[in-house]
Amino acid sequence: MSTLLSPKDIVGRRSPAEGVLISLHQPTIVFLTVCAKDRATWLANAVVQQTLEEVWRTADAWLVGFYLLMPDHLHLFCTPRDINVLLKSWRKYWKREFSCRHLRQAGEWQRKGWDS
Repeated sequence: MSTLLSPKDIVGRRSPAEGVLISLHQPTIVFLTVCAKDRATWLANAVVQQTLEEVWRTADAWLVGFYLLMPDHLHLFCTPRDINVLLKSWRKYWKREFSCRHLRQAGEWQRKGWDS
């Protein structure tokens, strides 16, 4: 006999996590996934990579470590340089800066990211 599960019985996130707990007593490293809007495939190319690196260097409230560009999303590790700047604010800032530089060549970003 099978049992139907209600939505509250299903484990896992349905939307991105919000906020990051930053401790002054231990390092904080965040794994972040940022997607292209509607999973459009415009991210994995050298011009996008170069521009992202430039934007991340100037948007240095958070520092970016290793990252991986996929056609429709990117993964990155980041850590706060300025603990007064929220991850959400920093992510919004660099996505806007990138889009200002690449509005015609690139697609749009999904509004939220997955950070854990």
